[in-house]
Amino acid sequence: CQDMMVYAHKGSMDYRIKSQGTSAHSSMPIFGVNAIKPLIEFIQDIDNAYQKISKEIKGESLDFTHLLDRMKPSLPATFAVEEIESALQGLVITNTLIKGGVQVNSVPEDADADFNIRTIPEYNNDQVKNLFNNTIEKHNANGAKLESDLYLDLDPVLTTGENSLIDTAQTIAKSAFDKEFIAAPIGGVTDASNLLRGKDENFPFLVFGPGEKPHQIDERVEKSTYFKFIDFYTD
Repeated sequence: CQDMMVYAHKGSMDYRIKSQGTSAHSSMPIFGVNAIKPLIEFIQDIDNAYQKISKEIKGESLDFTHLLDRMKPSLPATFAVEEIESALQGLVITNTLIKGGVQVNSVPEDADADFNIRTIPEYNNDQVKNLFNNTIEKHNANGAKLESDLYLDLDPVLTTGENSLIDTAQTIAKSAFDKEFIAAPIGGVTDASNLLRGKDENFPFLVFGPGEKPHQIDERVEKSTYFKFIDFYTD
């Protein structure tokens, strides 16, 4: 983050749900079990649960007001500010990958779906685990063969941002970059989820460094900005 200082962020989880079926020729699917069907039903159930949670649970611990205000001028007219605010403040569950089968004329014997979840203190990682486990149990009780692989499990980082580290960084940055920098939470995740385990909300924590256009084809670090940050941290 080179345009703002970060003192808190959401958690992040990566889930893979595996569905097991039985292969057969597609001309006689009754001899097989299509692994994709129960996986689709699972995805729909999780999405329905997510929509319900989003309406009932509002994130308040992480204040994204400053970040939202900074985003507003660049938002396309087709985006509703309320929807952006809901995504920033609340739990986010996104099915990002799905695959199954090996060829068009065979009933697929296995299928996978991956989810990325951004958690908040009001609906934390343990609650997401319960949601996924209970949904798997429900579908397996009805004949599905689903299992889960939780391959990333990072808790939200919650600090107040009210400490001398943030104050000093903002003072030095104003001089080094000749502009003001807000301090705010972000929806992304950092190693602080591990480094700050067991620390309370008053622990001084800061993320601030060069880089722009993350996860885009032209993601980059400008050389001049890189050297400015060296001077910033030296000071």
